Amino acid sequence: MRFLIVFVLINHLVSSSKGFESIDSISSTANSGVLRALHRPSRATTSAKDDSSCHDQREAMKISVKKVLLLDNEKFPGNRQEVDQLCEAFIQFHKGLKKYLKCLSTLERQAFVVFASGFKRLIRTYCSNDKKRKEALETLTCATPESMGGYHLCLTRANRQVDFVGANSTNEQMLGDLCSVFPQVAVCLEEKTSKKKDCAFKNADPPRFLKNIVSTVMKDSLDLVCGSSRSQDGILRTKAIADIQRDVEGIFLLSPVGRVLRRISGHQADH
Repeated sequence: MRFLIVFVLINHLVSSSKGFESIDSISSTANSGVLRALHRPSRATTSAKDDSSCHDQREAMKISVKKVLLLDNEKFPGNRQEVDQLCEAFIQFHKGLKKYLKCLSTLERQAFVVFASGFKRLIRTYCSNDKKRKEALETLTCATPESMGGYHLCLTRANRQVDFVGANSTNEQMLGDLCSVFPQVAVCLEEKTSKKKDCAFKNADPPRFLKNIVSTVMKDSLDLVCGSSRSQDGILRTKAIADIQRDVEGIFLLSPVGRVLRRISGHQADH
């Protein structure tokens, strides 16, 4: 029942002209919107899903996600210009995602919109506020050289874990396993990132900052979807495979999450 309500609410966002605004208002509109949305006909998937244009957009999204998550970077942004470039990458990610949505099935769109709303909050918090942007730069320059490798490791583990859940967890385990992955990212960032001893900014806390970034992006979707569904068994299952190499197809994190959500909702659509 939780997932029925979740998908109805997100679909309401997708079909509205404000689909890319923050989903802060979902809870307040839930009671009045659920019944109306339940009776709204679902929209058919665009016939352009297999067009070459959609293939090109999918490939572009793979690159865009890597840019916004700094997956190909050897170090964190170290000056104002690099921070500005990262903020521009966030904006371009949103533009690309908005175009890409028409190529997806309904459930995929739902997963992507929730994720995108977290990125919009990130832009609002750190890119539209000069003070916050300056604090972000100070904090990132205080991260140790090893911290970028640790950050990459934490996200790569999560990508593998979610992909494993989609392929191997039973229907009964699926939700608990999915919701047990992302809290592990925060723990991993605490363990694998650190602050330079000679940092000039005493209030800078790189591990905490990076955890806040992940929380900003993921909090809405986790609160909405997971509730209290995290399980100790799920943590043990997903932790056991975190460092086992596996090839994960599609767009980093987004495609594995979409595949899990489709399985939970009883759909076996191919990506």
